[in-house]
Amino acid sequence: MGAGEGYAENCQVLVTGDINKPAQEVDRGFLQVLNFQGTPAIPGDQSGRLQLAEWITSTNNPLTARVMVNRIWMHLAGAPIVETMDNFGTTGLPPSNQDLLDFLAIRFMENGWSVKKLVREIVLSDTYQLASTYDEGNYAKDPANNTHWRATPRQLDAESLRDQMLLVSGMLDRTRPEGSMAQTAGDSSVGGGRRGDSSAQFNTALFKGRSLYLPILRDELPDELGLFDFPNPQGTIGQRAVTNVATQSLHLMNSELVQRQARAMAEVLERNFNSPNEQVSNAFLLSYSRPANSDEVSRGLQFLREFDPGVAPKPEPGTPVATRGKGKGKGGKGGKAGKGKGKGRGMSSTAEEPSAPSALEPEEPLTKNQAKLAAFCQALMMSAEFRTIH
Repeated sequence: MGAGEGYAENCQVLVTGDINKPAQEVDRGFLQVLNFQGTPAIPGDQSGRLQLAEWITSTNNPLTARVMVNRIWMHLAGAPIVETMDNFGTTGLPPSNQDLLDFLAIRFMENGWSVKKLVREIVLSDTYQLASTYDEGNYAKDPANNTHWRATPRQLDAESLRDQMLLVSGMLDRTRPEGSMAQTAGDSSVGGGRRGDSSAQFNTALFKGRSLYLPILRDELPDELGLFDFPNPQGTIGQRAVTNVATQSLHLMNSELVQRQARAMAEVLERNFNSPNEQVSNAFLLSYSRPANSDEVSRGLQFLREFDPGVAPKPEPGTPVATRGKGKGKGGKGGKAGKGKGKGRGMSSTAEEPSAPSALEPEEPLTKNQAKLAAFCQALMMSAEFRTIH
């Protein structure tokens, strides 16, 4: 198509995409294999962009609504209806539930292509609110859960896992940052990487904001994302890979981010709950949003008694350190949030919103009891349950 207002013409096919190898001229139009009744015609004096938009969003188009609802369903339910999300053609897999896919597509169009309305309808359904409880009889009939007889357990994605750690530690900063840390990385040269040591200029383990605001550099993803199936920034993908490999566990054991959040979470527990029993019980509540059973409490207490942290390391400058504060904090004795007198911060009445620890003197090391509790908190963050949505 030529440039200029009111001027349009057909293009020539370029052999292998080479501009120096033009072939026959092709009329402007739409894919013949997706032709349907009501396909708009392209006037000779128009480029066809308007007609293309009408064709894509037509209620007679068999693909657009289905592709969209399939992706929305995948993000909410954990598994897509059409497993080959980027291939709805004959070489892709058929839908696991054709009736469900068509129903959602029709509802999506009837509601004005509103994503918000579709999400509301799905999350309020009985299917979405099912538990992930295993049933031997149902599993024998439908091991792939295509009929959605239970919720599909799934792993947290990289961003959600990082945000969850910051949340349970009370360190999550919900404010929107101004600009990106990447702007401090300096200029780059072709084939030579970024100028200067950019990793020293911004440390993602120190960033307390949501993972949505982390800098994404194509050749240097943060470990917190790159090791947990974050997609390649140089391309597009409909569905991320889901892996469970040793490098992920090693990262959770040694990551500066995880260790910092474990220390902060330990301080929250110590400030609000006096007895080890209460600390263990509420650590489970914070981490898993469920109460601990008697066996888990017993094993947690055994860990705190028997674990030898060795010499408590001195924290780096700026590291929040868990210390046993003087006086009573909110919660006081008995560990009840929101009560008690004196200085100190208490834990929120909801497990999802613990109060943030204070940044204390960097030269003050952890005591042995504090190091034990921090190690226990880190163990909970490393567990499979912490990474799984049930």
